[in-house]
Amino acid sequence: MAIPDLAGFSAGEIVTGAKLTEHTKTAFEESVFYKPICRIKQSSNQTLGTSGQTFTAVLNVVMEDTDGMADTANNRIVIKTDGVYRITQNAAWAQHATGYRHAETRKNGTAILATTLPSAGAVSTRASASEFVRLAAGDLLTLIIQHTAGVSITTDVAASGVALSAEWISK
Repeated sequence: MAIPDLAGFSAGEIVTGAKLTEHTKTAFEESVFYKPICRIKQSSNQTLGTSGQTFTAVLNVVMEDTDGMADTANNRIVIKTDGVYRITQNAAWAQHATGYRHAETRKNGTAILATTLPSAGAVSTRASASEFVRLAAGDLLTLIIQHTAGVSITTDVAASGVALSAEWISK
């Protein structure tokens, strides 16, 4: 039976405490501190036209991206590494007293996370939701926003904003 190769060590090499610590530390840091994460957000208020229509949230600012997932030209996150991710969506709509507000994250066009709530009335309406989802390289995540105010309203970036994030949790 052959002795398996261990990355970072050579056949016949004497294993020292320092070498073992260096190898273990690197593996630990890569799995804990350098995991894929992407968070993109909206930079300015977006006008949401007629009540009942769906709008893709304009997500044009990269807050963090450790795996090259941000695709701000298309307002989406493109998954590069297979695994289980924590998906978090944040949405905020400007003050308006009527109707409902709806936000959903779509994976390849299909809703995987959604929140619907009534207008907060005299203040901005804010919604946040999170879910664990198994994703594969190439999956596309978009944030869809909607309202039933009866008139055009805007998002509200000052009130916690509009953002989407994908954080790799495990294989």
